[in-house]
Amino acid sequence: MVYLPQSFFGLPLYIGVELSLGVAIFNKFCGLYGILALFTGRPLDLIQWGFYVWSFAALLVFTKGLSQVYKPKLMTYCMVLTVYSLDTVLACFFAVLFTGDWFSKEDTSSGSNPVSGKGIGVVDVGKSGTQNFAYRRTVDDTQSASTHYEYSSTILLTLIVSALRFYSNFIIASFVRRMMKQNRYITEPDDVEYDLKNTSVAYRAYVSTQRWCYYFCRRYL
Repeated sequence: MVYLPQSFFGLPLYIGVELSLGVAIFNKFCGLYGILALFTGRPLDLIQWGFYVWSFAALLVFTKGLSQVYKPKLMTYCMVLTVYSLDTVLACFFAVLFTGDWFSKEDTSSGSNPVSGKGIGVVDVGKSGTQNFAYRRTVDDTQSASTHYEYSSTILLTLIVSALRFYSNFIIASFVRRMMKQNRYITEPDDVEYDLKNTSVAYRAYVSTQRWCYYFCRRYL
């Protein structure tokens, strides 16, 4: 069994859940704006389209969970935990993908615009070759240090955000596990009389997804 935190920095778990979902909802609003691009005619590639649709779906789930944080329902929070966990994995994947792409573009830009070429119009032609070489070396060292600092800051920020994201994920998982140990929250999906015959296809899909998430969480928590 995986060890999960029993509190949120000394505070009750529900406060951590509320804060985590609030931040996640704020971040997922980009999906809502991204969906509008479909109606404005802005071209989107497949990855962007999938990212915006997923963000919008996750926004709905997180909003549902946040509305029940003080009177939680186990089925809903099993779905919240599953979606949040999957969203964490996707966020780490996109962070690595976009960071690597940014680094490669920066390296290409640095290679195609050498500092020695930029210094031709700046260096005094009356200086000796040794002085010009020393000047270019100083500029190269300065740019190299600046680039190294930029890379290190980006990697450090990415690691901090990822660590906080995983911690929030563990907080929600601990909250769900605690609900499973309390009889008042336990409700077997098969014991609930769902009258799904006269409901929409979307609602039936929603209930089926909740059931699957419940069994998934019960198995691994």
